Amino acid sequence: MTKTLEIAWQVMEQSIIYHHGRPIGTVASLDSSLPALNYHQCFTRDFFVSAIAFLLNGQSEIVRNFLTETLALQSRDKQMDCFKAGKGLMPASFEVVFQDEKEWLEADFGEKAIARVAPVDSGLWWLYLLRIYVKATGDYAFANQSEVQQGICLMQDHWMEYYDGRRGNLMGKQARKQQIWTVAGYIVARQLLENPNHLNILSFSLESVTPCTLPRINEN
Repeated sequence: MTKTLEIAWQVMEQSIIYHHGRPIGTVASLDSSLPALNYHQCFTRDFFVSAIAFLLNGQSEIVRNFLTETLALQSRDKQMDCFKAGKGLMPASFEVVFQDEKEWLEADFGEKAIARVAPVDSGLWWLYLLRIYVKATGDYAFANQSEVQQGICLMQDHWMEYYDGRRGNLMGKQARKQQIWTVAGYIVARQLLENPNHLNILSFSLESVTPCTLPRINEN
């Protein structure tokens, strides 16, 4: 392992978020100079890259925990208020809240995001990761769970593209080397270059993650 790769993994390990002693995700950034931003939270989109790095390194527990916990945070109620998360929407991010010796997860559906952008793409990243997780681990029982199937069906009307402003730079201009998905992207790139066979878990068609199609999700 090169020195750069070793440092990258150290950063990844430092970024892990724990809930009741279980790893459930990674913070968006370790940059302590940005206290006003929500980079202490785990971003659904950003963790997708980290998850692949963990899976390729044989660390599947954190990915399964992430899928489970974010699914539990999914909005389940139909809203007439356009300023509240609609039914089936997955959170943009989440954080572990500690108070009075208790801890719980608190979801953010864009209220604290840069430019207050709704997480209309979070469900798609979750579905992609579910497919990759099952393909990498063979854990078909996880995708078979009724809770997972119900969550998939609730997402079917929320597959819009992520709006990043007219110039596509509202979030993009905030990218920094301290952001965890940048570090994870480097690790994944190195892993794929060293072992191209890993590309197998990333290759699938969009139809394989179509909502409410359990047989397709379970295809090898």
